[in-house]
Amino acid sequence: MGEFDGFEDDWKNTPAAEMRGRIPEGTYKFMLTAVNEGDDVLRDFKLLDNTQKGGSKGIKLYAEIIEPETMEVVTSTGAKEQMKVKGEILEILFWITVKNIPFVKRDIKTILGRELKSLNELTTITWAGKTFEGIVKEEKYNGFVNSRVKFYNEWRPQAAPKDTPKTLEDAPKVGAAKGDKPGEDVAF
Repeated sequence: MGEFDGFEDDWKNTPAAEMRGRIPEGTYKFMLTAVNEGDDVLRDFKLLDNTQKGGSKGIKLYAEIIEPETMEVVTSTGAKEQMKVKGEILEILFWITVKNIPFVKRDIKTILGRELKSLNELTTITWAGKTFEGIVKEEKYNGFVNSRVKFYNEWRPQAAPKDTPKTLEDAPKVGAAKGDKPGEDVAF
């Protein structure tokens, strides 16, 4: 008699779950926000330094889903369910490389509604409160599946949502990733 005898039939008759990103693929309305990554510092962006791959630099923004409230997902059994997505935060990484600059310029212009005067301006902008519509797709990288905004569209709502964080205590807390501690550069 084995340790898992009570589950053997279930094991044989249950399909494996599909690998999913954090949120279902689809079109979302986002508002950039400020977060507390667990270090009691409220920030609306973070500078990134990829020292392992040629010293690329970048910026991380935090995008909170404003709409829709829910998205339909299909479970591993084929059943359809509604998943709450409003309020979820997606980290957006813009890596600055020679080949990537045209795409960063395009996407930042879409978010801001204007072109940057210089790259250094990325660090002087108040990002929290900026809005955009994003088309999210799953991206597989190093064996992991993540949700990533692949396309940016302009979206300017009439008024910002009332539940926008105003203080450190109100800000969503985002778990710090490995190698992403306060004062430490991110290396991917």
